[in-house]
Formats: sequence, C-alpha cells, structure tokens
Amino acid sequence: LHAARQLGRKQFADVLAEPHLPQLGDRDVMGFRAAVRAGTELQALAMLGDSARAHLRDIRDGGLTQALSKRDAAYGDYREEGGDE
Repeated sequence: LHAARQLGRKQFADVLAEPHLPQLGDRDVMGFRAAVRAGTELQALAMLGDSARAHLRDIRDGGLTQALSKRDAAYGDYREEGGDE
C-alpha cells in the first residue's frame, strides 16, 4: 500500500504486471496488466459504496466475527448454522 502511494496507480500496476515467470508471453503480461488496472478501479469504487462503509463500521464497532455474522445471516452461512469448519 505504501509503495502504491509512492509510485502512483499506473506505475504500481506496471510493477505488479512485470513478468516474474519466464513462461509468460507478451499477451499474458498485457492481459495481467489490464486486469490489475481494472481490479484496482473496481476495488476503489466498491469501497466507496454505502454497504461497504456500513460493513466497515460494523467491524469497527462490534468486531470482525460479529460483522461477518450480521452480513452472512441472511444467506444461512455455515457459520451461523454451526456447520462443518
């Protein structure tokens, strides 16, 4: 995160997209670079939404376990039903 702030979004995506495996071809690298950039944008937009802010507030106020229970209860999450762990 600190590196991203220092480099800027485009430069950080370029660093992440550098090929670390010799098997990656140019097309693979280009696709990864585009995916990193798109993912960065989508994550930023998601964190600005009302539901994300409410969930972060629930984590801060009641702790992670309680916030996850609140979030997942409507879906019958296995944690709420005492299922397999």
